[in-house]
Amino acid sequence: MTAVTAITATRRGRWWRALTVALAAGYVVTGALSPSPEIRWPFLSAALVVVGALAAVSRSRPVAWTLLVVGALIPVATTWWSVVTPVTALLILGCGTAAIRATGTPATSATPGSPRVLRQSQRR
Repeated sequence: MTAVTAITATRRGRWWRALTVALAAGYVVTGALSPSPEIRWPFLSAALVVVGALAAVSRSRPVAWTLLVVGALIPVATTWWSVVTPVTALLILGCGTAAIRATGTPATSATPGSPRVLRQSQRR
């Protein structure tokens, strides 16, 4: 018999973050290989903004959402004639959304001894 390994929320979040970072690395490669500075800098800055969104999720989800959308759409605005860039942006938005949702913030994490849990248990 084979043992079925359950994927925990933490592992799932790590996978979504890894996929989002890999797609942002695609932006870095595209920017680094571009001969034109009009294309290079938007791609490189967008990759930094997407990774910054993943770093900001532990502090503020609205900031992370904003950074993710801005980071995904900067290259689309500069290379609107391409098919690959909008598809990559959609993949970044999808994977980044899953990564943000899978990441718990300090405000939402409630440990058994935290005041939030105590207040909820006192209401009952």
